[in-house]
Amino acid sequence: MLGEAALALAAAGGGAVVEAAGTDAWQGLQQAVARWLGRGDAQVEGREMERLDEAAAALVASDASDSEQIRSLQQGVWQARFTMALENMAAPERDRAAAELRALLASHAPPGPLTSAPGGLAAQPRRPS
Repeated sequence: MLGEAALALAAAGGGAVVEAAGTDAWQGLQQAVARWLGRGDAQVEGREMERLDEAAAALVASDASDSEQIRSLQQGVWQARFTMALENMAAPERDRAAAELRALLASHAPPGPLTSAPGGLAAQPRRPS
């Protein structure tokens, strides 16, 4: 079971994927997320790039009538992917990976709205000054 900080980080990751799709930030974020999820496995990284492409296509293609539903769905999907990845790591690796994810979001995620994790802890990727 992950703590609140890790859950908030996963929520921020899911929000960043949704906010970046279709923007200038997308390619950098997509590559960084795929690398992070791949953890050095090129095949996994490739599959994650495909999943991210599919997510971006769905987000960009959505129209006003279903946009919010698609955004919410994709945010939840990617939050769950980040959560599961962190849950499947031993504590020392999880701590390292969480720090890497924080740095990834700080450098690649576009500023966006706050996302709230269970318990009301809000998280937003910070941009370096």
